[in-house]
Amino acid sequence: MKIPISENTITHNILDSCTEINLRGNIQIHSVFLGQSEKVATGYYSILSQEEKNRAEKFKLDEVKFRWIVTRGLLRVLLANYIECDPGEIEFRNNKYGKPLVYSPLFDSRISFNLSHSSNVAVYVFTQNKYVGIDVEMINEIPNLRDVIDLCFHEEEKKWFSNVPLNKRNEIFYKIWTSKEAYIKAIGKGFSFSPDKICLDQDSIGGMSFKEIIGDQDFKKWKLLSFKPYSHFISSIVVDGDDLITEYYSINPQFII
Repeated sequence: MKIPISENTITHNILDSCTEINLRGNIQIHSVFLGQSEKVATGYYSILSQEEKNRAEKFKLDEVKFRWIVTRGLLRVLLANYIECDPGEIEFRNNKYGKPLVYSPLFDSRISFNLSHSSNVAVYVFTQNKYVGIDVEMINEIPNLRDVIDLCFHEEEKKWFSNVPLNKRNEIFYKIWTSKEAYIKAIGKGFSFSPDKICLDQDSIGGMSFKEIIGDQDFKKWKLLSFKPYSHFISSIVVDGDDLITEYYSINPQFII
């Protein structure tokens, strides 16, 4: 089904619950449920570029199409609030590994962002003049967990992970996985960087930190934070920098209608 272009007005006042949406040098994380109606998806569709609309029309299932449209449209609206422009005016360029970047000589290009989605949840992270990455995954049982660990874990991780209690392994696995993905997205290299080059360590209260990253001698500059945006989901962000305040927002995408 083709989604028509809507004549609805897209508001720039994205978060009624927030007095302002200004980075102020901090990190801001937004989470959203993507399972929205056709009406909501149509509102977002109207602000997409022609290339994005063409991509949207390639999805066979309406549910998947609507999720993609909301994810991409919401990215535009969030960026528009930071950059102070119209959502439809934002231009994106991908680096050679496919990471999207804001491109426009007319707007402030200091903003750094990344997004991720899993099932019906999306997460976004924004900051300034920093490399940043984010990943989110739904916590599911993994039938071939041993094979995934053998392929993607550093040897040191395999040793300590084998001592994790069975009832906690699934959640800890997703903490490790999302942390690795967030780092790879932060450096902008995509699947060209092998996750087994990253070694994470776990402290006594379950926090993660980088113990080694093969090929990155300056790996200690990367700060890692894992959190649960919603029940049954794990997300992690990686950013280069210290003393940054992290702010969380949960948004309802129907605000644009």
